[in-house]
Amino acid sequence: MLDERFARVLGNRIKEARTDRDMSQTELGLKLGSSQSSIGYWESGKRGIPLDKIPTLCKILRVTPGYLFGAEPIDAPQRISREMKQMREHIKYLQEELGRAKP
Repeated sequence: MLDERFARVLGNRIKEARTDRDMSQTELGLKLGSSQSSIGYWESGKRGIPLDKIPTLCKILRVTPGYLFGAEPIDAPQRISREMKQMREHIKYLQEELGRAKP
Protein backbone atom coordinates (compact mmCIF):
# COMPACT_ATOMS: atom_id res chain seq x y z
CA MET A 1 0.00 0.00 0.00
CA LEU A 2 1.16 3.53 -0.75
CA ASP A 3 2.40 5.75 2.01
CA GLU A 4 -0.42 8.22 2.73
CA ARG A 5 1.75 11.30 2.28
CA PHE A 6 3.15 10.02 -1.00
CA ALA A 7 -0.35 9.13 -2.22
CA ARG A 8 -1.55 12.67 -1.43
CA VAL A 9 1.40 14.25 -3.26
CA LEU A 10 0.87 12.01 -6.28
CA GLY A 11 -2.87 12.68 -6.29
CA ASN A 12 -2.43 16.42 -5.95
CA ARG A 13 0.11 16.49 -8.75
CA ILE A 14 -2.15 14.50 -11.08
CA LYS A 15 -5.07 16.83 -10.35
CA GLU A 16 -2.92 19.94 -10.71
CA ALA A 17 -1.53 18.85 -14.09
CA ARG A 18 -4.98 17.75 -15.30
CA THR A 19 -6.71 20.99 -14.34
CA ASP A 20 -3.84 23.06 -15.78
CA ARG A 21 -4.78 21.50 -19.10
CA ASP A 22 -8.51 22.15 -18.63
CA MET A 23 -9.13 18.41 -18.69
CA SER A 24 -11.91 16.67 -16.78
CA GLN A 25 -11.41 13.42 -14.92
CA THR A 26 -13.59 11.77 -17.55
CA GLU A 27 -11.44 13.11 -20.42
CA LEU A 28 -8.25 11.95 -18.73
CA GLY A 29 -9.79 8.56 -18.05
CA LEU A 30 -10.77 8.13 -21.71
CA LYS A 31 -7.27 9.05 -22.90
CA LEU A 32 -5.68 6.76 -20.33
CA GLY A 33 -8.10 3.85 -20.67
CA SER A 34 -9.33 4.21 -17.09
CA SER A 35 -12.62 5.22 -15.54
CA GLN A 36 -13.45 8.65 -14.14
CA SER A 37 -13.85 7.08 -10.72
CA SER A 38 -10.32 5.62 -10.90
CA ILE A 39 -8.93 9.08 -11.68
CA GLY A 40 -10.89 10.45 -8.70
CA TYR A 41 -9.49 7.77 -6.40
CA TRP A 42 -5.93 8.46 -7.57
CA GLU A 43 -6.35 12.20 -7.11
CA SER A 44 -7.78 11.76 -3.62
CA GLY A 45 -4.96 9.40 -2.66
CA LYS A 46 -7.42 6.62 -1.84
CA ARG A 47 -5.91 4.27 -4.42
CA GLY A 48 -2.56 4.03 -6.10
CA ILE A 49 -2.17 4.37 -9.83
CA PRO A 50 -1.02 1.19 -11.61
CA LEU A 51 2.65 1.56 -12.49
CA ASP A 52 2.04 0.63 -16.12
CA LYS A 53 -0.16 3.76 -16.47
CA ILE A 54 2.57 6.20 -15.34
CA PRO A 55 4.38 6.64 -18.70
CA THR A 56 1.13 7.26 -20.60
CA LEU A 57 -0.19 9.56 -17.86
CA CYS A 58 3.00 11.62 -17.99
CA LYS A 59 2.76 11.90 -21.77
CA ILE A 60 -0.90 12.97 -21.65
CA LEU A 61 -0.30 15.54 -18.89
CA ARG A 62 3.10 16.62 -20.30
CA VAL A 63 4.91 16.13 -17.00
CA THR A 64 7.80 13.97 -15.84
CA PRO A 65 7.46 11.05 -13.45
CA GLY A 66 9.69 13.01 -11.08
CA TYR A 67 7.15 15.83 -11.04
CA LEU A 68 4.26 13.42 -10.35
CA PHE A 69 6.13 11.72 -7.52
CA GLY A 70 7.01 15.04 -5.88
CA ALA A 71 10.73 14.86 -6.61
CA GLU A 72 10.64 17.91 -8.89
CA PRO A 73 9.07 21.25 -8.05
CA ILE A 74 6.26 22.79 -10.02
CA ASP A 75 8.01 24.53 -12.86
CA ALA A 76 7.51 28.17 -13.71
CA PRO A 77 5.57 27.63 -16.97
CA GLN A 78 2.96 25.50 -15.18
CA ARG A 79 2.65 28.05 -12.38
CA ILE A 80 2.35 30.92 -14.86
CA SER A 81 -0.21 29.00 -16.91
CA ARG A 82 -2.31 28.35 -13.80
CA GLU A 83 -2.09 31.98 -12.67
CA MET A 84 -3.08 33.25 -16.13
CA LYS A 85 -6.05 30.88 -16.17
CA GLN A 86 -7.16 32.21 -12.78
CA MET A 87 -6.79 35.80 -14.01
CA ARG A 88 -8.87 35.07 -17.15
CA GLU A 89 -11.59 33.52 -15.00
CA HIS A 90 -11.55 36.54 -12.68
CA ILE A 91 -11.74 38.98 -15.60
CA LYS A 92 -14.65 37.03 -17.09
CA TYR A 93 -16.45 37.13 -13.74
CA LEU A 94 -15.89 40.89 -13.41
CA GLN A 95 -17.14 41.48 -16.97
CA GLU A 96 -20.29 39.50 -16.21
CA GLU A 97 -20.85 41.45 -13.02
CA LEU A 98 -20.37 44.77 -14.84
CA GLY A 99 -22.81 43.62 -17.54
CA ARG A 100 -25.45 42.92 -14.87
CA ALA A 101 -24.90 46.27 -13.20
CA LYS A 102 -25.70 48.27 -16.37
CA PRO A 103 -29.25 49.63 -16.60
